[in-house]
This record gives sequence, C-alpha cells and structure tokens, in this order.
Amino acid sequence: MSNAQESRIRELERQLELAQEKIAKQDARIAELERRLLQFENPHTPPSLRVKAKKRPPKHGKPGQKPGHEGTTRPFPEPDRIESAELKTCPHCDAKLGKPESADLTVVEEIPEPRKPEVIGFLDLHYHCKKCGEDIVSIHPDKPKSGRLGANAQVAITLMRYNARLPHRRIADILLNEFGFPLAPATAWNTTRSVAGALKPEYEQLIMELRRSPCIYGDETCFRVNGVKWWLWVFTNGIETVFVLRRSRGIKVIREILGRKFRGVLVSDGHYSYASYSTLRQRCWAHLLRELKDLAEKDARAKGLYHEFSALYKRMTEAVGKGPPPEERLKLYEESKKTLDWLLAAKRRGTLQKFIRKMRVASGSLLTFILHPGVEPTNNIAERALRENIVMRKIIGTLRNESGAEVHAINMSMLTTWKQRGENPYRVLKPLLCSG
Repeated sequence: MSNAQESRIRELERQLELAQEKIAKQDARIAELERRLLQFENPHTPPSLRVKAKKRPPKHGKPGQKPGHEGTTRPFPEPDRIESAELKTCPHCDAKLGKPESADLTVVEEIPEPRKPEVIGFLDLHYHCKKCGEDIVSIHPDKPKSGRLGANAQVAITLMRYNARLPHRRIADILLNEFGFPLAPATAWNTTRSVAGALKPEYEQLIMELRRSPCIYGDETCFRVNGVKWWLWVFTNGIETVFVLRRSRGIKVIREILGRKFRGVLVSDGHYSYASYSTLRQRCWAHLLRELKDLAEKDARAKGLYHEFSALYKRMTEAVGKGPPPEERLKLYEESKKTLDWLLAAKRRGTLQKFIRKMRVASGSLLTFILHPGVEPTNNIAERALRENIVMRKIIGTLRNESGAEVHAINMSMLTTWKQRGENPYRVLKPLLCSG
C-alpha cells in the first residue's frame, strides 16, 4: 500500500470520527428538545399550552360579522354639561350675527385631565376626660391605617398590580405620568404588602367560610419563588376562592386549607394528594377524556374506548342538566355505573391496559356528581380561577421571596372572591385600609 493510500485512509478515518461526534451531539440535542416538547404534548397539558399548527386564513369569505348578525352599540349617556362656541361676528366680513338658526349635539365621553396628587395632613386630636380620667385620641376616619399613601393610592396600586397585571416599575411610571406622583417601584411593592397585611384577617376568615362549602374545586400549578419551583394551589366554590403558595404539592397543603375533616365533595384531577385526602370526591372528566383522546391518537385500539367514554359523559351531563329528582338521579347513577364497569372490564393491552387499571382504581369517584346536585363533573372552575395567575406568571417570571408569595396569595384571593361575588373591589377594599 502506497503512502498516498495510507494518508487517504487516515483522512477518511478522521472524517468518520468527526461525523460520529457530530451525530452524537445531534442525538443528544434531539433528546433534549423532545423532553422539552413533552410538557406541551402530554394528556395532562391544558389546551392553552398545547402546540398547535398555525391556521391559514380562509381563502374565501369576508372577515367580520356574518349577514343577519345583530350588532350591539353602547348607549349614549346623558351629558353632564353642554359646551358650545358662540360667534358674535362673521369671521369672513365682521358683520354682527344674531342667534344661531340651528344646533347639532355631539355627545362625547371624556376622562379628566391628569391631576396633581392631593396632600392631606391628618391631625390626631388628644383629649383628657376630667370626669372619668381617660385619655382619648380622635382619629379622622379617612386616615390610612399605615403608610404615607392614602387609601385611594393604595387601592389604585393594588388594582394595577393584580387586575391590570403591571410590574411595579410600570405602576410607578403610570402614577408619575398621569398624576405627577413620584413613586419608587419598591414603594409600590411595599404598598401591596401593606394591603395584604390589612386583608389577612379577611383572608383567614375566607378560609373558614370555604371549609363550610358543600363542594370545593381544587387545582394547582407550578409558580417560581426566587427562581425555585413552588406550587400555587387554588380552592374555590365559585363564589369564594383561596390561593396559597407552598413548596409542597402534597396532602398537607390540602389539610392546611380545608382542614382534616372536610365533609363536602372535593372536585379535582387525578393527582394522588386529592385521592389520599378525601373519599367523597369527583374526578375531573375533562382530564380523563383528554388523556384517553391522547391515547387514541397514538393507538388505534383506544379510539373505540374514547368514543364510548365520550358518549357516556354526554348522556350523564345531559340528564343531570335537566335537574332530575333524587330517584331519577339514583337510577341514572346505577345505569351509568353498569356502563362504566362494562367498559373497564374488557381486557386491554399496552398503554391502554395501564389506563384501564388506573380508571378501575378511580371509578368510585367518577359518578359522584350524579348523586350530588350542584357538583360539576370537571374542575374547570378551579382552572379558570388559576388563569389570571398563570398570565401574571408569564409576565413577572418569579416572585422574589416567601413574603411576596404570601402577599400574592392574599391579594389575589380577596380580589378574585370580590369579583366572583359581583362586588366593586374599590368600594370593598378602601374601607379596610382606612382608620374609620
């Protein structure tokens, strides 16, 4: 073998080693990307996070409302004042003009011009009663309980933070631009912490009221605190909502909020903490059907089972939606249980067998909503309550510390509860911040 051939062989061997190294790196990269993609393409991922193909715009048809659709227009309010520009002389020839021959009214809704903040001094008046010898302090009812900011400013900062989802820096910018009110972002944070301190007794009372509910919907999602993975829990009955941030995803958090002996129905997904806590439970059908649909997309043998479960769910919800009396509910329960047992009795293989085994264990909590009026078959109520927090999580990324976690939980709990009750948060919150 010549020297040229040996040199050529060594060069090819070196190229082969480089190609193998490159392939190994690409395989590792593919594995990492598949691991990341899994969080968006598994049956427990909510529809809002699932990866979807972009839909192309329709080739035909016009955008907007369809023919025959009744539009809605906001009614015009009565004007608070009438403004007009009267002329005394003609702008062309300076001749005197009399009264206008006609007038056209245009109604415009306007907001006030930016105003400077009002600085108020509150005097605490000290008295001494000569008759009983007591020292008395008279405090104005509008004086805030704490801090240098008035109640209106504290409410505005809180609502901008949690309703408008604004970072503290943006809150400071808005107050400066709109009101000429200089405020450091740290002061905005301290204000929300002060408000949470004033609301803490209301928050603790809210937890006690929630425990007396006949039905509670629970859910949880990850939420970072100082860059560390925590869990944001929600417990709601549709009218009262409690959020809590904890490091744990275990049963001890449920016991902390609902107590050790909750007597109502707990509606949740299939997480083991809920199953360990309560036997009177409704397992979420939305999660079940989503998981089964995901199996059907991967395994053709699961398609028939998915359609059977979907049909059973439709029959049950339609019957319960009519508000049947107790005896009809019991009959519906027995019929549905027979169908469910029949579906779970068939022998399956592979991943479908694992799903059937899991459903057999959870079958006792799938039909609870039939026998208990007012109980939903899904925990969508809890998921909707979490939605605002999830949007806020995307904006802020992480809470700074444990104190911030408590402030977020208290303020979001009270604001969400007031919204569910149809109450004006400004009207409810301001009196809680004042001395009167």
